[in-house]
Amino acid sequence: SELKQPMNLTKMPARNINLYAKWNLLYKITFNATGGTVKTTCIYLTYGMTYGNLPIATREGYTFNGWYTERRGGERITDVSVFSGNSNCIPSYSS
Repeated sequence: SELKQPMNLTKMPARNINLYAKWNLLYKITFNATGGTVKTTCIYLTYGMTYGNLPIATREGYTFNGWYTERRGGERITDVSVFSGNSNCIPSYSS
């Protein structure tokens, strides 16, 4: 069964209890500015979460168009996109 009740013990319990660790695997999401700059270069998320608020990349002389999974032909990544593992986000720029 799924463990749902977190415990925060600040003193010794009056009786014996069984405690179980619950681990969340974190995945690294990297934002590669490819010739530009980005303030947040990586975030860590648990499997199945959405990306949430995405950073904005800047590059002198270019307009930032959003994040993608590949430099060419990749899928657009938005704040509601669900990721499925470690990923590298590539910006799209236009001049």
